[in-house]
Amino acid sequence: MRIRNRTGCLAYETLDEVASNVRVASFDCRDKADSTLVLGKTGTLRVELTGMKPGATVQIETLDKIHGNAMAACDAVGRPASPSRSQTQSLRKVGAGTKVEIFTVNDRGNYILEGSIEPWSVVLIKEL
Repeated sequence: MRIRNRTGCLAYETLDEVASNVRVASFDCRDKADSTLVLGKTGTLRVELTGMKPGATVQIETLDKIHGNAMAACDAVGRPASPSRSQTQSLRKVGAGTKVEIFTVNDRGNYILEGSIEPWSVVLIKEL
């Protein structure tokens, strides 16, 4: 994946427990979506970026159940049908609160990310 002449990668955990054609928009109620979100198990993530400029900066941004989860914050305030202006601002802030980490490419121009990834998480890896 190239992002404005820079290297990038998007990773997410696929779930064997959920049919590949499930669409969130097809859920007829929030309860069905909630029951789907509890499925899955932690997976292994390994991404190797090569051929980059030595010393380049890599940003890893994670959206998961802890970081950037505005729905959990909405649940915490009782899922108001019409959130107040301050609640809306707070929910937007939470939604923008993804986990951001910065790393440096090694002297050979390589960067390796190894770790775990939770179900329904999305990880964006990009060169800055």
